[in-house]
Amino acid sequence: MSILQALYQLLITPIELLLEMIYGFSFLVLENLGAAIIPLSLAINLLLLPLYKRADAITNQEQEIQKKMASGIAHIKKTFKGDERYMMLQTFYRQNGYKPIYSLRSSIPLLLQVPFFIAAYHFLSNYTGLEGTRFLFLSDLGKPDQLLNIGGHTINVLPIAMTLINIISSMIYTKGKPMKDKIQLHAMALIFLFLLYNSPSGLVFYWTLNNVFSLFKNLVAVCKKPLLASRLAYLAIAVSILAYDLLLYEGKSTYRYAMMAIALFFTIPALQMLPSKELTPNSKKKESSLFKMKKSNYKIFLYGAIFLTFLTGLLIPSEVIRSSPSEFVLLGDFKNPLFHLLSASLLAAGTFILWMSLFYFLSSEKIRKILCITMWGFSIIGLSNYIFFGKSLGLITAEFRYELDILKFPLTDILINLGAVIGLAVVLTILLTKLQKVVIFIYPVLILAVLGVSIVNAVNIQKAVPQLREVFSNPSEENPSFQLSKDGKNVVVIMMDRQVSRYVPFIFQERPELEEKFSGFTWYPNTLSFGATTNVGVPGLFGGYDYMPEKLNARNTELMVDKHNEALKVMPVIFSQNNFKVTVCDPPYAGYSRIPDLSIFDEYSEITTYNTETGQLRDRTTDNAGKKEIWQRNFFCYSFMKLMPLAFQDAFYQNGTYFSNNNLDRIHHTLSNTKSIGLNDEFMDSYASLCAYPEMTNVVDSSENTFMMIENGTCHNIMMLQEPEYEPSLIVDNTEYEAAHQDRFTCDGLTMEVETGYRMSYYHVNMAAMIKLADWLDYLREQGVYDNTRIIIVSDHGFSLEQFDDTIFGSKVYSKVNAFFNPEDALAYNAMLLVKDFGSNEPFRTDYTFMTNADTPSLAFEGLIDSPVNPFTGTAMDDTSAKLADELHVFYTNTWEPELNNGYTYLPGLWCALSNQNIFDKENWKEVGVY
Repeated sequence: MSILQALYQLLITPIELLLEMIYGFSFLVLENLGAAIIPLSLAINLLLLPLYKRADAITNQEQEIQKKMASGIAHIKKTFKGDERYMMLQTFYRQNGYKPIYSLRSSIPLLLQVPFFIAAYHFLSNYTGLEGTRFLFLSDLGKPDQLLNIGGHTINVLPIAMTLINIISSMIYTKGKPMKDKIQLHAMALIFLFLLYNSPSGLVFYWTLNNVFSLFKNLVAVCKKPLLASRLAYLAIAVSILAYDLLLYEGKSTYRYAMMAIALFFTIPALQMLPSKELTPNSKKKESSLFKMKKSNYKIFLYGAIFLTFLTGLLIPSEVIRSSPSEFVLLGDFKNPLFHLLSASLLAAGTFILWMSLFYFLSSEKIRKILCITMWGFSIIGLSNYIFFGKSLGLITAEFRYELDILKFPLTDILINLGAVIGLAVVLTILLTKLQKVVIFIYPVLILAVLGVSIVNAVNIQKAVPQLREVFSNPSEENPSFQLSKDGKNVVVIMMDRQVSRYVPFIFQERPELEEKFSGFTWYPNTLSFGATTNVGVPGLFGGYDYMPEKLNARNTELMVDKHNEALKVMPVIFSQNNFKVTVCDPPYAGYSRIPDLSIFDEYSEITTYNTETGQLRDRTTDNAGKKEIWQRNFFCYSFMKLMPLAFQDAFYQNGTYFSNNNLDRIHHTLSNTKSIGLNDEFMDSYASLCAYPEMTNVVDSSENTFMMIENGTCHNIMMLQEPEYEPSLIVDNTEYEAAHQDRFTCDGLTMEVETGYRMSYYHVNMAAMIKLADWLDYLREQGVYDNTRIIIVSDHGFSLEQFDDTIFGSKVYSKVNAFFNPEDALAYNAMLLVKDFGSNEPFRTDYTFMTNADTPSLAFEGLIDSPVNPFTGTAMDDTSAKLADELHVFYTNTWEPELNNGYTYLPGLWCALSNQNIFDKENWKEVGVY
């Protein structure tokens, strides 16, 4: 980050973020991109009004002093010269308590406009949503207006109108002021004309509205009863907002209440027009308890600003990064993830320390008291909200978007949180008004605590950097490929992360041609995984029954990462030792890294390794740029959201956009169960890899045996796809297709719930995966290697989607493990298992024999390697008797991140037991306990 970038992040980005959020809220309410510019301009001008008023007072004070000293200065300049004149002027200034630098105070109103102009210019000039948007007489808010065409030459009318309004406003404002002030403002009007003449009309419209507001403000100031006029204006705004809210608005109730609150806020000054009881000479106006503070205390205000800066700029972002450092690094563009703390801290400091302090110093004493109380209350209430509330929200992506898109909190949680907020507010107000010394003592302790935890987090993040640098800095330029022999035996194990087995009948019902393409395969629907997450399900899948979670925990003197790596190496090493040409792609969590650390195979030079899902199969330039832009703002936005009461978090979260419509194409979110917008980068990477399977498959005329092991995340990184092709699209609208195919989600008397966009997206990505796998199978047939290839398609686990009533068992123990999803949905432990053996071409068939995904190694070795033995444990790989136990224990954990769950055993979670070898009978399931 350059110095200029750092300054921009500190000075301008807080304003730009404010503009973005106000505009985003306005658009959600008005549902018109052009109309949303009007409340944006009004809100910013009203927000700045107290500052401009204070700045004007300072300017007038400066002018009065200048006028008072004018004759004396003129006399000195006329009488003295050189050093003598300088000394006399300095003495004269000192006698009048004045310094020449004070003259800059007259430029405060102008200086205030500069950062707001830069922020507005950058925001609206780069706002892609305005492109092609028509509003009123403006045909395209993303381009200059070109309203007049004279002789083939277009003239932009709006900038000229803006300048005329600005000049008229300046004439009213500078009436009776020195000529230099008039020249300064008129010159600025011409500069703005020059700067904005060829700018997008949306930006010019915004600035024109600002000038209209300024003109109105100046007219009110010179009218006979300015106070009454301003109060009437506030009343008009309040009535307009309330009328729109009650008569026209049909959106979220959260925004309806917000508009009511805004309308109420504007009625407060208007209410002062009402007649009040006159005070007797000896009576005193009763002061509100809110203002019983003797005076505002900048030390308290500053402590609060520093505390909030550390909390939102350091602590919360460092907690997020620490949980998964690899998610905040870009392949081929490596930067230490601690860099994001600098960016977030600058934005937080600019918001709370710089701009809030400016508001503080330019405000009246009454407003300063409010700011002190607000800063103190938000600090402590926000901290309590972050620590104690809104914890079980599910998985969050690197773009700070929760997997479920929306934030839903139980009503009881919201009410408890609201009660805690109100109670804390009362206590904190009493402390601040009665015991300021206690507050001054508490703040430094909290600041040091937050700083200390942030430093610990930073140290932990830094420990991961060497490995991250090795994995991310030098992506392989070699195109991934694997070999299949025409005359040898080929074994391919494909792990489809989180593939949902039970979708198979529904997929084949909708696309019967897929069932034909999977001829030769046997589907084992009654297949168990020993875990509901990748870190638990993967070891058994690749290593067999030695790597069930209970057995891994029993080896409690070995690190989990070492046991995990060992499991990944079992099949490749055994096949390699038996003269198979071995290729491994994307071994999941190898080295406990999100991007697999292929160095775990370095000691086996005969094993070829690749990563295929890191974006090298598609152009990531735009995506990387988008992620940088998102991170620049969303670390802070996410932190700020976490400090809010639960009742307001979803409204601020905005499906993971945090009121930014500029990144809709980079953040996928569902709008309903038929519509979505944006792309999921992780899905696109995995999907690109899956689509490339045919070109990655190198078929050779050889009798050499081969083994291929590959993982793919298409079914894990979900997004809604365009039907009926089931392909990614920036904007998805499946309304018509769904209306015509509503019956396809009932198959063989079983109905699947797909009423939410989240569940529908899971079905979509599973369908897409099966389509692309079928394309690859066709390619193998074309190349003549289908018959001599054994193919095992298996998932590490299923997922708890609560789509089938017959898979939900138990009494819902969410609270016991703070579960993100229902751990008592058997669908979470139901692994996909599709097996095609050599020479198998019979029609697709279903076999309800009880299996587990830990059978994968024995299925792969069967008939090819006599009595295979695990090279690390010495156990016979063809011994699958473990699955015949009276009870099989499965494990659910929220802490799926390998960066966190990386000790000697799995961190505590929920254990459940399955008996009688049938996962679809509720009576066979029971809870074992949390340990």
